[in-house]
Amino acid sequence: MSRIMLLIVLLGLAARVGSGAKAQAAHVPSTETPAAQDLVAAADRIRNPKQPFRLTDTLVEYRDGKPRDRVVLIVFAREEKDTRQYSNLVRYADPPRDAGKMVLLHGSNMWFYDPASKASVRISPHQRLIGQASDGDVVTAADCELRVIGTPGHSADSLSLLLSQDAALLTGDTVLGRGTTVIAHGGSLADYLRSLDAMKALADTASVRVLLPGHGPVVSDPGSTLAYYIEHRAERLAEVRAALAAGDTTAQQIVARVYHDVDPAVRRFAELSVQAQLDYLAAAG
Repeated sequence: MSRIMLLIVLLGLAARVGSGAKAQAAHVPSTETPAAQDLVAAADRIRNPKQPFRLTDTLVEYRDGKPRDRVVLIVFAREEKDTRQYSNLVRYADPPRDAGKMVLLHGSNMWFYDPASKASVRISPHQRLIGQASDGDVVTAADCELRVIGTPGHSADSLSLLLSQDAALLTGDTVLGRGTTVIAHGGSLADYLRSLDAMKALADTASVRVLLPGHGPVVSDPGSTLAYYIEHRAERLAEVRAALAAGDTTAQQIVARVYHDVDPAVRRFAELSVQAQLDYLAAAG
């Protein structure tokens, strides 16, 4: 389970359980059986205390019956009178590498604060559901704003980051400084082609004037580079179609025909790319 997901669970518990508060249950006479609604009302007064409260939670992760990781979190919670929703502040106390980090939940908004970078990051509803960054999220750090652009394809969860102030796009492995990328296990050529089209659209509108790849040099002509990537994929698909028409049926056979001069050290990457193209053609019918 990711740490964001752990925090989400914890914040939900903090909003409902005031175990560290001085809440008092309604007195229920022991000589008679209480009504169901009285029990519910008494439980609600404990679960939803009217006064702010603080509690300390220790989360221990176990693998194969042995403790693997331990996190100590201090939670501060209070009910907002106008909405009757709980605002929660979670502060990391342990391990030392995380001490001082904080998460704030106020209404439907959630933020994460890292004292090392003095950066606050808004956690989107999508992240709260799956514990990951998602398309359209905005990260602010050191007076810079980074917008998350979903660019799946190389892998299912590939993301790029748009630095709007500099019209620069950090592309990770989606676009490289030299050569072309590989569609990895779990990736999708259909998604990759859509991602290239979306990035090309940003370059065409001058929203992106430079690409900052995860490997290789800076790309100063993103429009031409992305056009080449798109054309290259179309050419490879045509070659694979021709190999299939010639009787080849496996990625290994097609690599031997289409990538006959490939370095043996990278042959397996060529086979991954061809398999992604075969999957794409099969899905397209």
